[in-house]
Amino acid sequence: MGSAVLEEVLQLAGIPYELVGRQPTARTVVLVDGDLVRLVVIPAGDRLDIARARRALRAGPRLRAATPAEVAQDFPGFDPQALPPLGHEAVPEVVCLSLLYLDEIVLEGGVLIDPRDLLRLCEPRVADLCFSRRTGGRSPWSSGRTRPSA
Repeated sequence: MGSAVLEEVLQLAGIPYELVGRQPTARTVVLVDGDLVRLVVIPAGDRLDIARARRALRAGPRLRAATPAEVAQDFPGFDPQALPPLGHEAVPEVVCLSLLYLDEIVLEGGVLIDPRDLLRLCEPRVADLCFSRRTGGRSPWSSGRTRPSA
């Protein structure tokens, strides 16, 4: 169901997309902040850094990843392991910076779009949210050097 709903949203918004038979390159992560459900979109192969997500969302220390049961309850009709970023009431509040360096992203269901179109639709903040496997866990945007002390 998720892919059909996502396609409908993109068609209504006039966003060009293509259906491809490839694995997703971007995934939606559901976070819980007290009574709030918050979404972020990150590269499919990376791991969310919850501390960076807290800063980007301006959230408190209670921010945590939702359990699959919570995702299933909050997004009925969608696969909790393959939630698209669009097509339901919640919209992503933050998109990971590294996705904007890609020419295209593949969302759940094999829907290929330009990452800038995701920004146009959702108007999220952009922030560095992930530990990257390619950089040994640290942000791909940091130099790895320590800052000078004052």
